[in-house]
Amino acid sequence: MIKLLAKDFVIYGLAASLAKLIGLILLPVYTRSFSASEFGNLDLVSTIVAFGAILGMLQLESAVSRYFFQSKTKADKRILISTVYWTILLGSAIVMITLVVFKYQLASLLSLSDPKVLIVAAMVIPASCLNALLTVVIRFKKKPLIYLGFQLLLIGGIVSLTLYLILIKELGIESVFWGQLLGYLLVSIFMTLYLKEYIGFTFNMGTLKRSFRYSLPLVPSVAGTWINSYANRFFMLGYLTVADVGIYAVALKLASIINLVGASFKMAWAPFMWENFENNKEYKNLFRSVQEYVSCSILLLVSLLTIFSYDLTSFLATPEYFFASRLFGFIALSYALTVVINQTVSLGPGIEKKTEYNTVIYLISVVVNIACLFLMVPVFELHGVVISLLISSLVQVTLSWIFSEKLHPIGFSILPTILSLTISFATVLAFSMWTIDLSIKLILGLCLLALAILYVKRAIGKTFSITS
Repeated sequence: MIKLLAKDFVIYGLAASLAKLIGLILLPVYTRSFSASEFGNLDLVSTIVAFGAILGMLQLESAVSRYFFQSKTKADKRILISTVYWTILLGSAIVMITLVVFKYQLASLLSLSDPKVLIVAAMVIPASCLNALLTVVIRFKKKPLIYLGFQLLLIGGIVSLTLYLILIKELGIESVFWGQLLGYLLVSIFMTLYLKEYIGFTFNMGTLKRSFRYSLPLVPSVAGTWINSYANRFFMLGYLTVADVGIYAVALKLASIINLVGASFKMAWAPFMWENFENNKEYKNLFRSVQEYVSCSILLLVSLLTIFSYDLTSFLATPEYFFASRLFGFIALSYALTVVINQTVSLGPGIEKKTEYNTVIYLISVVVNIACLFLMVPVFELHGVVISLLISSLVQVTLSWIFSEKLHPIGFSILPTILSLTISFATVLAFSMWTIDLSIKLILGLCLLALAILYVKRAIGKTFSITS
């Protein structure tokens, strides 16, 4: 079973990572075409788009994930997917229109000189929401090559259009959103045609109510994630500059390498987890093993990337953005906790259909983040932002672990995760404060690599003993 998860991780993860890599691929172009202030404006508008997508989706794609395998016939699946499809299209269109109506007020809030970029950005929301839903359906149909093909089409469309509009037409940050809009729209149309057996002019109010009962309690938790991940930009505008937002945004792009791993794992984990929960009596042993392997592996990766964060930054960005390397480790560790590890330890609320617990957890983490921002940003400036993010991430994962075990005990082992977390935190702290010689970094990197090899060897042996 673990081998199957690993296979799905590689296939679906590769495809998901390719799409998520767009921002990282284009980073050298962004940092050479936009000043730190312009890049800060780009990030602020992207923050609004991300929140708009949450309101447009209302986590209904999670309901499709939850009920896809429970819908035993193709007709039942068609009713489920069609109902959610039209609901998301309508909801995201309402969000788009609202943003367009209030574009001048938003432009003033974000310190934008041209509100036109908000119109283009708003149009991205419906296209990206449909893309996210249809991607879930293709994953659950277990069509990895088809999924990979659509992702490659998305990447090719967005990257080529964005490069053309930035370098040839010189449209500035507006180019980024035109590229996203046309790319998402093209792929969403093709995916809709491919999934036409599941999408029709069908709408069932009972299905929608059931879907909302599952999805709506998740919305505050996802909104909490947005606040933890994005809302600090607005706080930064009160104490720092738009250029600081741009430097922070570059650090986020660099740390998105961990986000890519998280997205890849999520693609494989959701169908794997639910299928084994429904059909495998030994699912608890399986989930315990996955949690340990995933947690230790991702934390070791964070340590390794942090060691070479300055080299990565200097390769992908211009000197104006080099301070981002000192923020990298904190953000990468936060992503490892919330995007990767939290997926494996927060199973209880979903299994027991008590997703309101997720809401409570995320609200607590949001309060912690905001409180830390008020205390730390005036003193530590950009470092205060990333330290606040890390503290709130630790609170979120800890509470998720505790609540999940109370609702549906799995018996996760905490010691391996704590040891790996300690190594990662020590590495992050050291490289945020000091500039370390390359020879020392190479030695540390080799030591971590050796540790990773020993752990993988142990994990493989343990896997064979479990599956035999």
